[in-house]
Amino acid sequence: MEFNFLEHQEKRNLIPLELPSKKDYYFDLSQLENSFVSRFDVFQIANTFFMESVQLITNAISLFEKGYFDSAYYSLRQSLETALTMVYLSDLEGDKREKELLKWKEKSRFPMYKAMIELLEKQIAIFSDVKEKMTDFFDEMERTKKHLNKYVHKQGFNTFYVSRNHFLNKERNQTPIIEEFEFFLERCISAITVFRLCIDPLPVLLMDEEIYSRTEVFMTDAFSIEYIEKYVGINNIEKYKQTNIYKGAYDYFIKFEKRLPAVLDVTKNRYIDKRKIDGILSQTHILRNIEIQAVVIAMMSEKVTRIMLSDFTIEFFFTNTESVRKGMGLSSEKHLELRNRNMTVLNFPIDNAFISSINVGGDNFFIEHNQEFDFEEFEGFQTKARSRFNEIVAQKI
Repeated sequence: MEFNFLEHQEKRNLIPLELPSKKDYYFDLSQLENSFVSRFDVFQIANTFFMESVQLITNAISLFEKGYFDSAYYSLRQSLETALTMVYLSDLEGDKREKELLKWKEKSRFPMYKAMIELLEKQIAIFSDVKEKMTDFFDEMERTKKHLNKYVHKQGFNTFYVSRNHFLNKERNQTPIIEEFEFFLERCISAITVFRLCIDPLPVLLMDEEIYSRTEVFMTDAFSIEYIEKYVGINNIEKYKQTNIYKGAYDYFIKFEKRLPAVLDVTKNRYIDKRKIDGILSQTHILRNIEIQAVVIAMMSEKVTRIMLSDFTIEFFFTNTESVRKGMGLSSEKHLELRNRNMTVLNFPIDNAFISSINVGGDNFFIEHNQEFDFEEFEGFQTKARSRFNEIVAQKI
C-alpha cells in the first residue's frame, strides 16, 4: 500500500475514540432541541441561538471521536457562550435588546461570558432569580466553564496532542479520557437546559399533568422525567419551581378548565375517539371551530377514518376507525388534483380506501373512508354533520 504523506501529517497525533453512549446523547439532544422557546417577543432569535448551542454539542461529540479533543472541548465552551447570549438578549427589554443584538450582528463591542453573567445579575430579572434559587447548580456550571478553559488554552501536557500520542501514553487505557469528556459533555447539556428554562418554563410546566391538561398545543415538548433526572436533578428542578418565572406561569395556566382525556386527544394528538364522543361534546366550548368540525364529521359516520382541511393539510385528524391505507395524508400532487375539481368528490379511490369531500361550517374537508358511500347516504351524512355543527356553534355564542 502506497504511503500517503498528507494523510500521515494530518492524522499522526490523532487518537480516534468511540463514545459508547453517543446514540443516547443524540436522543437527549433531540429532546432538548424540541423544547422550542414559546415566548413571542424572542421566539425567532432565542430558538436560533438555542439550536446553534445544540449543534455545537453535536459537533463536540463528532470532533472528540475523530481525535480532535481540544476542538471538542472548545465546541463545548462555545455551546455555553451561545446559550448564555440567548439568555442575555432575552432578558433585556425591547429597545435595549435590539441595540445589543445589533452590536452582536455587527461584531462590535459585545460582552463576553463573564460580563454577561454580571450584567444579568444586575438586571434583577429572570436570570438573577433563577441563579439565586439554584446557586449550587450555577456554581457547578462555573467550575465546568473553568475546566473547559484549561483545554481551550492548552494548559497541562494532557492537552497536547504530542503528549497524548507519546509512546508511553499511547497504549494506556483510554477509558478515563472518554469518561472525563462525557462528564463535561453532560454538564454542558445541563447548563443549556437551565439556560433554556431562563426564557420560559414550558418544558417543565408541561411535565405536570394538571398543567398539560389545561393548555393548548405548544411548539415546545415537555422534558421527560428521565431527562430531568439525568441533566438537572430532581432537587434542582424543585428549586427552579420556586422561581418567579415558573410560579407565575403555573398560576396563569392552572386557572383554565381541565380537559378530559378524550378532549386532550383531539387538541393535542388530533385523535377523535368516536366511542367517547359524549365526553368530547361536553367540552366543545373550549375547542376551536376546526376541531368541532372534525368531531361532528367523525361522529356522523363509522366509515370515516381520517379528516383533513382541504386548504390546509397540516390540519389533519384521525379516528378510532382504522384506515386500510398505510400512508398518511395525501401527496401534494393528489391534494391539488382533488382540490381543483369543480364538483364534490365522492368515493375517489386511493390505496384500497376512498376520499370524499364535505363542506361543514363554510370549510371544505377531505374525508378518508374504507367503504364507499352511496349518494343518498352521503347526502344524509353531510346534512347531519352541518346541522350538528351549527347547533354546537349556536350554543357557544
